[in-house]
Amino acid sequence: MTIHVSGRMRVLFERHELALEDDPHDTVPAFRCRWCGFTVVTDTPDDIPDHSCSGPPAQATARNVPPPPFSHASP
Repeated sequence: MTIHVSGRMRVLFERHELALEDDPHDTVPAFRCRWCGFTVVTDTPDDIPDHSCSGPPAQATARNVPPPPFSHASP
């Protein structure tokens, strides 16, 4: 499912700096989506455009998983 993330949701974006290809010592300010990695070069979070996003990454853990059986228990 595709989600359209608004730039007004600043909590979803982390401040980031991108190195320039020609000069790795020089960087430009950017913001990256914590969910999908969408990156936009801008000075302020007010200028982050909306983008389509696949949402947060799937969690590898599950809640309320029963404990494994004892190793000496009979099947």
